[in-house]
Amino acid sequence: AAGARAVYSLLRCRVCLGSPYLIEGNLLQADAMHDSCWCQNPEDAVDTAAEPWNVAKGHDAFYVRGLAGAQKAGLGVYNSEYIVFQPYQILPLYQVDYVLE
Repeated sequence: AAGARAVYSLLRCRVCLGSPYLIEGNLLQADAMHDSCWCQNPEDAVDTAAEPWNVAKGHDAFYVRGLAGAQKAGLGVYNSEYIVFQPYQILPLYQVDYVLE
């Protein structure tokens, strides 16, 4: 319909991080780790490892520290982010729908 505004949605969730593995630095390739469906050793995909991978720690998420402008284009993140892999780590709480004026 003419004049209809787009409705955007925000999903607010509770996330169980468990034991996140710290990643600092850039990926070696733009598509590295984009097909990962399990939390596994990322050392072959990143330019530096902040800590050695330790299976005994039971990592089940990644914490990617943002590089605040020092990241390589398409290979790093500006802001810090967590990456979880399993649906049981996420509990949706509510959805907020809004329009921009």
